[in-house]
Amino acid sequence: MAAVGPWAGAVCAVPAVMVAAERVHTGAHCPSDVAVGAAIDLAAAALGTSGSAAGPLLL
Repeated sequence: MAAVGPWAGAVCAVPAVMVAAERVHTGAHCPSDVAVGAAIDLAAAALGTSGSAAGPLLL
């Protein structure tokens, strides 16, 4: 999202956090499930945006 603009990441983060909170609130997931999922998502985003000037590391 950084290639589009930092605001795009913030816009996408709002509904993601709302869904994560809702999943914990309704009992569908434990807080640790949501935290691990968020960590995996952040790691995947970092890998997808780190790379050479030619493009992302992962497609």
